[in-house]
Order: sequence, then C-alpha cells, then structure tokens
Amino acid sequence: MLTDFVSIHDLSLYEFNYLLDLTQHIKEKPHQFKNHLKNKTLALIFQPPSSITEIPFKVGIIQMGGNPISASTMDIQEDILKSPANFAKIMERWVDGIIIKTTSQKMVTELAGSTHIPVVNIQTDLLQPCQAISDFFLLRELRKDLSSMKLAFIGRSNNLCHSLIFAAAKTGARISVATPIGYEPQGEVIELAKSDGASSGFELQLTSDPFDAICDAAVIYTSPGASSFSPQGQILNDIKAKTSADVQLMNYLPEPGGIGTAGDIYDLNRSVFFEQTETILHIQKAIMVLLFESNK
Repeated sequence: MLTDFVSIHDLSLYEFNYLLDLTQHIKEKPHQFKNHLKNKTLALIFQPPSSITEIPFKVGIIQMGGNPISASTMDIQEDILKSPANFAKIMERWVDGIIIKTTSQKMVTELAGSTHIPVVNIQTDLLQPCQAISDFFLLRELRKDLSSMKLAFIGRSNNLCHSLIFAAAKTGARISVATPIGYEPQGEVIELAKSDGASSGFELQLTSDPFDAICDAAVIYTSPGASSFSPQGQILNDIKAKTSADVQLMNYLPEPGGIGTAGDIYDLNRSVFFEQTETILHIQKAIMVLLFESNK
C-alpha cells in the first residue's frame, strides 16, 4: 500500500503503471474527481519557491475540492531542519498531507517516516520524482510503448536525471546519459535502478559524448549544463541538425531563472515543453488521489 510519494524507486511496478493509468483517467474525466479531496487540507512547503511546480499543485487540490495552504516561510524551513520527526508529528495534527520541495532528500525521507499523513516529494537535492513520472506519462501518450523507447539525457546529472533513470528502470526503457566528466549520476542511484530494471529490459548507458548518447534516441532531454558541451552554448541547434524530425525534445522544469528563460527550446517544432507543463497537473492530481485512497 502506497503511503507516501518520496521516490519512484519505492513504487512497485503495479503502482507505477496504475499511477499512469489513473493519470489518464483524471485527464479525460476530471469531473469524476472533483470531490476526492473534499474536507482535506494540504500544506505546501516550497523552499526555494517555484511557481511552475507550486501553481499546478494548488490548482489540482482546489479542482478536487481540497484546501491548499502555503507553509513556505523561512521559520518553517528552520523548524523542519532542526527536527523533521517533531515537525511531522505537529503537522499531522493540523493538516491531512504535506507536499514539499526542499534541498535535502534525507530530511524528506525522515519526514515521511515520522507521520501517518501522506508526504509528497516534489524535489530534493537527489530526486525530482513528480516531473520524471509526469514526463514518462507524456511519453507513453506520444510513443505508446515505453519499453521499446530510447531516451537521451544531455547535461549535468541532477535530481531529475536520477528520477528519470528510476522511471526508465520501471518501464524497461533504454536511457543514455551524457554528462560532462565529473557530473555523472550517483552510484547508489545506478545500482538501485539496475536492481529495479533487472527483469524489465532496462538499459543504461553513461557517456561524456552527447552525440553518442543521442544515437537512435526517440526522445532527447536537455537540462542545465547541456550548453557546456558546445563552445557557443548552441547544443540544441547542434542536436537538431544531427537528428531526424520525429525525435522529440523535452526540457528540465523549471528553467533556471524562470519560465521566461527557456530560449531555443520554445522555438523548436519538436519540443513538447508546453505539454510537459500541462501534464504535471494531471500526474500530481493522480498522486494525491492514489495516496488518499491508500490512506483511508
């Protein structure tokens, strides 16, 4: 039974696929879920703030009849850091769930383990599970068969890269990660993903050559640090020139510096950036529905 959403690694294969199916249902028939969070109050803690992740969570909670409250002040953050366990035990007496974006995976794990109310991990220094599973839902819509797909990740390895690797392991997809030397994915993540994907057909390639990574890729994911592969920072144009027109481009959300700085990613016809921003709303609603069904 799923009680928290902290890491894609924690999901069983059944839970992963059920979450994708539930997201499809919510997207197609949102009116059927308008009361799923009725009389539920959820605390949103975003440190640092991020409108592109906070707004869809608030919208999703309201659309399902719940009450979102912001708890993102600095004193709240300090209280969590001092004692995640004590903070969790206090919050469970006030609210029905905690949605958190912070800089410490260890803190979120301790928070989730110290309370009986659901905890949703938006983003930490190690993981970014909501966006990763959202993007795999979008890829399933676009590509149908995830197990036959190759995804290339270009840029410095980061929290999103780790979560994409976990998602690929669950689906049996191939993922090729091209990072500058010294910015590779963490070894623990690689080992856990290999264990998750032992029977799924999952393949992971690590390289420092982005053009090696994009060979035969159906989807190319660019993230902060991708520009370091090109002297003039024109890696997107170089990729466009070396790939066929049916290769789709995805991007890290949010863009460093805000929504308005995405630059070339908006201009490429193959980009699904705006579809990514829509899909995050549906997947976050599905996560909340699943958690509150499991915690009844």
